[in-house]
Amino acid sequence: MPLATPLRPRWTSLVKSALAAAVVLGTLSAGQAQAAINLTKQFGFGGKIYLVYTSDPYLNWVDARAYAKSLGSTHDLVSINSAAENTAIFNQINDAALWDFFNGLGPWIGLQNDTWADGTTIASNGFSAWAPGQPDNSGGIEQYGLYSVDGSDNRAAIWNDVSFYMGSRSFIVEAPGPVPLLGIAAVIGFSRKLRKRIKNSANRGSSSSTI
Repeated sequence: MPLATPLRPRWTSLVKSALAAAVVLGTLSAGQAQAAINLTKQFGFGGKIYLVYTSDPYLNWVDARAYAKSLGSTHDLVSINSAAENTAIFNQINDAALWDFFNGLGPWIGLQNDTWADGTTIASNGFSAWAPGQPDNSGGIEQYGLYSVDGSDNRAAIWNDVSFYMGSRSFIVEAPGPVPLLGIAAVIGFSRKLRKRIKNSANRGSSSSTI
């Protein structure tokens, strides 16, 4: 998790650990029970739909992914497969309301170690956006990816790895894009034909019962 360049003047290690523990306790108790989760943004790119959620209390990566998958069989935490996709997503989440200022951490993404939620890997995609010196798997327990600020405290389109015990204020869900226009037209056409068939059938039944 620690970046090569300090994010900002920090408190002592003891104070940081105590505050982190408080976040952990909130995440593990209320987060797994019934967190207040809200959809704050929705946008599309490259045939995908992205849903950005905030949570109070914060959710850890495992809970965030469980919530994402509960939305439907085609939903999961976002998998970022190119620089263009990473930039498009960041442009939408570059919002202070989605980031934790104290820790300098942004929304969860679907990255565990070097594998994405969609089953692809950083190596197979040929793209990564790790912050300088990351991933460092500090303490041997940092496996989960999220967006991070840069060395000047600015929100950035870069990633950091943190542990299971860390909570984040927000997370990004990915889902398939909308039905293509041709598909929508076909559905509408089918619906009209079906309504017409039902209407004609009803009319025939009414006529046959008339004396």
